[in-house]
Amino acid sequence: MTLTFDPEDHSYRVDGRSIPSVTTMLKDSGIVDTTFYTDTGCANGSRRHKLTEIFDRDELDWDSVADEDLPYLSAWIEAKGDIGFEITEIEKPMYHEQYLYAGTMDRLAMIDGELWVLDLKTGTKARWNRLQMILYGLMVASHTDGGKKPKLGLINLKGNGRYEFTEVDYRDQNTAIATVLIAKWKLEK
Repeated sequence: MTLTFDPEDHSYRVDGRSIPSVTTMLKDSGIVDTTFYTDTGCANGSRRHKLTEIFDRDELDWDSVADEDLPYLSAWIEAKGDIGFEITEIEKPMYHEQYLYAGTMDRLAMIDGELWVLDLKTGTKARWNRLQMILYGLMVASHTDGGKKPKLGLINLKGNGRYEFTEVDYRDQNTAIATVLIAKWKLEK
């Protein structure tokens, strides 16, 4: 099967068939409450996220970094140094072969010889982030020999230039899969 991703409308297709994203399923199943989201907050998060990507691709023009974004980028640089991971993929779109959902991993990385899915956040941590991470991990596992699950890490970048690293386990895996099934059930006509 072949995955295509359209960054303009953030849509995914497998062999031409539209499939939902992890975030869409979490919203559609009622797990994510977006009532507190603001356009400004979303724009800030997207811009800061993109800065980390450009930095990791070694394409950053430091003069283009706004003062308000610098602490988040500094936090990312500090996290990379402290955690000591080797990035293997940046902004990697993938899909789950069995459940047919998709998402884009912020980073795939190796830490101490183990594969990790790393997700960057610049806003407030939310409970649903755990389910998001599990679904990403299951997606990666569906493409590995033997279905080995990667480790999962959330890196919350803060406006004071600091970061918080949280390892996520798979204990809520059944809830994450149920979320996928509920969202898909709601989409059926």
